[in-house]
Amino acid sequence: MIPQLLRLENFLSYGSEPVQVEFSGLGCACLSGGNGAGKSALLEAMTWALWGKARGGNIEADRLINASARASGGRMRVVLEFICNGDLYKVERWFQKKGKSANTTLTLWVYNSSKKSYQLWSEGVRQTQRLLLELLGLDYETFITTSFLLQGQADRFHRASDSEKKEILGRILGLSLYDRLAETAREEARLTEGQLEALEGERSSLRAALRDEGGVLRELEEVQGKVQALEGELSDKREKLDKLGGELAQLGEKLGKLRALREEREKLADELSALGNQEQAAKRELSSLKELLARSDDIRSAAKEQASLQAEAERWGKLLAEDSTLTGKITALEKEIAQRERGLLSERATLREEVSALKGELKSISSLLAEEKGLRAKLAEGEGLAEEMVKQEELAEKAKELEGMAEALRRELSALRGRKQAELASQRERLSKLEALSGEFSKMQEESAQLETLFREREGKEGALSNIGRKTTENERELASCGQGLTAIAHRLSALGELSTTARGADAVCPLCRRELDRASREEVVAHLADEEEALRKEEALLQEKEKELLDEGGRLSELQSHLKEEIEELKLRTKPLSALLWRMEQARRELAHREEHEAEADKLSRHLAQGKGLDPKLEERLEDALQEVSLLGYDPKRHLQMQGELSAIRALGERLREIEDAGVRQAEVEARMEELEGKLVVLERALDERSYARELLQRRERTAERRRSLGYDRRAHNQVEVELERLAGAQERLIELTLAKEREENLGSMLSQLAEQSASRRERFSHLEGELSTYEEYSKRWEQAKERQKQLKEELGALETEKAQLDRQEGALKERLSALNENRKRADQLRVKVGELRERDRLARLLAEACGRRGVQARMIETVLDELERSANAILATLTGGSLHLRLITQELTKGGRKREVLRVVVSQGGSRRPFELFSGGEAFRISFALRLAISRLLVGGNGESPPFLVIDEGFGTQDAEGIEAMIETIGKVSADFALILVITHLEELKSRFERVIEVERDGGGFSRVRVGG
Repeated sequence: MIPQLLRLENFLSYGSEPVQVEFSGLGCACLSGGNGAGKSALLEAMTWALWGKARGGNIEADRLINASARASGGRMRVVLEFICNGDLYKVERWFQKKGKSANTTLTLWVYNSSKKSYQLWSEGVRQTQRLLLELLGLDYETFITTSFLLQGQADRFHRASDSEKKEILGRILGLSLYDRLAETAREEARLTEGQLEALEGERSSLRAALRDEGGVLRELEEVQGKVQALEGELSDKREKLDKLGGELAQLGEKLGKLRALREEREKLADELSALGNQEQAAKRELSSLKELLARSDDIRSAAKEQASLQAEAERWGKLLAEDSTLTGKITALEKEIAQRERGLLSERATLREEVSALKGELKSISSLLAEEKGLRAKLAEGEGLAEEMVKQEELAEKAKELEGMAEALRRELSALRGRKQAELASQRERLSKLEALSGEFSKMQEESAQLETLFREREGKEGALSNIGRKTTENERELASCGQGLTAIAHRLSALGELSTTARGADAVCPLCRRELDRASREEVVAHLADEEEALRKEEALLQEKEKELLDEGGRLSELQSHLKEEIEELKLRTKPLSALLWRMEQARRELAHREEHEAEADKLSRHLAQGKGLDPKLEERLEDALQEVSLLGYDPKRHLQMQGELSAIRALGERLREIEDAGVRQAEVEARMEELEGKLVVLERALDERSYARELLQRRERTAERRRSLGYDRRAHNQVEVELERLAGAQERLIELTLAKEREENLGSMLSQLAEQSASRRERFSHLEGELSTYEEYSKRWEQAKERQKQLKEELGALETEKAQLDRQEGALKERLSALNENRKRADQLRVKVGELRERDRLARLLAEACGRRGVQARMIETVLDELERSANAILATLTGGSLHLRLITQELTKGGRKREVLRVVVSQGGSRRPFELFSGGEAFRISFALRLAISRLLVGGNGESPPFLVIDEGFGTQDAEGIEAMIETIGKVSADFALILVITHLEELKSRFERVIEVERDGGGFSRVRVGG
């Protein structure tokens, strides 16, 4: 990957105005600028655009976006144009956050040379990221470990664990293909193992099932005998049931006649009961009619009296209606008279209140007019005070401006003091942590020693696990051999069976010379074939026994292997913190090395804060100037405040004077209104006294009352008539009943005679039916007994049929079992062959997985390039150190038990003796790491077979002396031909002149980074 152009906005220190950097044609260039100017941010933007990662890992985009853009909801955007595999691509990634919601997009274009424009290739974060990984052939970790020497991480490869180093080299060499092959082979072995386990289980089940064949045959014969016996018993039961059915049919006809007779008897009984009820009702009604006819004179007298009272009640009702109408009219007239009176009284009260208010207002106006002369004198005195107040306002404005400036300066100085105090607190906290870290460092050393012991124990168990794996493989080969032998024996036994069958026939021939055999020869051949079959059976039994032993041993090995794997996994978990602990120890060592610098810085800050001055001389001087200018103004705030009070009082007097002037005009209006209201009150009082407002209504009320008195309505007499009518209620109805009673009496006598005749006829028929029913009752008992016998026979027949159905099902199931056993015998033969094939397939898959695994082809390929990597790194190191340092890549070491184990360690020698990497100075350590990383980057050039890649060296010269810087520049010049673009990032001004092309990065007035390409 070779960068050509980079555009970014709102990324780290870069603002919303887009910044563009051209890299094409730069070759070897210097990226220069002060600390914090934004140099590294340009390279971080490239990795974020390509992998979505920056600052050495998965840092959140929310922490990369510029603070101002984050606050305003702006977007962070990076566009990178780059060459890969000879083609030009453009990738764009942007991020935006508004409130709690965040959004990221990723788009990839490819350049179409014929159309001379970019064409969209992919969009969407997941899909496009996957395409970028395939296109680049490198993930983020491999890139920053090989081609991107990040600031403070030059020894990243050196600090990696053995497995991480091998993984990095594997990615460079493209060994992921072998990983995929090994995983595919392991998956195939797992599938085959599962299939074998299933087939072996099935074979075992089939063998167990075939042992039951004899028992099934015996059980089938027994069931068939029971079925035959049941069939005879069933025939006898069915014959008896048919005979009983005919007898029941004859009895059923007799029972039909019996039911008809019973129904007729019930009907006659109901009719007799109804006739009796009718006769009783007619007799009761006749008795009631005779009582009514005996009271005929009383009933007629009451009816006549009721008619007379009803006429009297109607006359009183008419008088009551007219009296109520007149009473309502009188009430309405009285309400109207009272309403008019209340209206006049309310109007009088309102006029009196208004007159009283006007009198009060006239009194207030008189008081105001008395103040007018004194107020005008005081207002004349206040005109001079107003002119003086204008001058005080101008001085107050100027003083306020100066004091605001002074307050701002004070806040700025206070904020500066706060920042310095926070910085001092941070330094003291850091010193406290360093103090604690110093005590923890020895504990870390002890812990690392314990973890290394566990690590060596883990390697020993991994070796034992490897031996078990080899033993398992040998065991599986023997199992496959047994399976093949058993398959061959099965084929031979099948062939012998066919030969034996042929040899027993009358027309049998010799299997060798094809000559017809006589009886003695046939017997001899059959005996020979039987002996051979017996020998094969014995050999088959031995192989099956051996197969069982191998399977048992395989189970034990599998159990031991599983136990070892669990122990190794536990040790892996326990030793997992080792690499992190070593890294923490290195970090602690580096932090402790700068302890004295932090203490000096803390002392310096403490002195400045204790003195209270000197934090910012310019700000302090500006504050003193502002305070002095305020004192020279001559502004008196107390006098200003007093004048404001006096002017406020004078303004109030002016308002009072205007109020008095308005009162003079108002006085005449009030006096005229009072005269008008007093005239209205006199008229109202006269009308109320004389009641002239309701003369007509009073006359109408008197006339209506006179008419009501002339009616002569008597409420008591009316009520007495109503009471008498209540007493005679129903007299007219009883007179009508009396008229109809005589005619009804004659009809009831005739009706009673007819009912007596009908009852006598039905009693005679009922007696005849009772005699006929006694004859048919015997048939009902016989039918019940026959029905009970039929039910019993049906139950017995059903039980027999159920038993036979069960036996039929049992017979069918047994026949199916025999058929299934025959199929099982065929299936067992097929499985024997299939198991042999699967064992061979499993063996080949395991061999392929082992060959393509990390300890197979991959390890051999890594060993092949390690010599080249070591030579290249030492050639670079010789230039950097004048030949004083030499490194070696060790791939094996002896354990305490004397066994060899695979490692990948970097060992550095000086003057023929080894020295731990931690004991080298910062400058030497960087040169060692730089040489190794540069050699890895060159290995990447040769490993992928494509155009030379891109190399970044981020801040490595600060640890070097003048001689070291010269050596590193010389080395960069020598390897520049291997790379299309080399960027050296530094803040040292003296290095800029050593490069033809320089990219300058600096901050503008707003604090945002800007880029300029020169040279």
